[in-house]
Amino acid sequence: MWKPNNPPPTPMPAENAWPQSQGSKVENSVAARVTGMPQQNPASIGKSITIKGEITGSEALHIEGRVEGIIRCNGAYLNIGPEASVQAKVEAREIVVRGSVIGNVSVTERIDIRSGGSLVGDVVAHSVSIEEGAYFKGSIDMRRPDQARRQEMPSSTSESARAATASA
Repeated sequence: MWKPNNPPPTPMPAENAWPQSQGSKVENSVAARVTGMPQQNPASIGKSITIKGEITGSEALHIEGRVEGIIRCNGAYLNIGPEASVQAKVEAREIVVRGSVIGNVSVTERIDIRSGGSLVGDVVAHSVSIEEGAYFKGSIDMRRPDQARRQEMPSSTSESARAATASA
């Protein structure tokens, strides 16, 4: 029987379905953001696995094995473990490199090359962090998010113009 002193619980709105962190200070580190996100465990490529080809997905990925080809983690976090060997073109939202990467890397937010990690190739990123003890050989193109959007728009506009000219 319902008692007026104990009202029924109100349902929690969908936007507040996940617990919020206490306090107003927001941590900006990759680890804090990834571990604080409500998501499933990342997909994993084990130490004894070798993949040759293309990996495409939109969820977090952890690599400990060997990958050759292309890795596209659209809008997702990629962790390259200490035992990993990657020879690929890599695209992701954020990348942490603890193992070996040979190939060009493009991230929309941040790349961290940790101590013991190595990257040989060109990097396009909003933010780059290279710890002492890490190895990097290549070029870095640090872009602001608004610059990336402006550079994408003219290319699509010029493609539309070319298509219109070709059909005329």
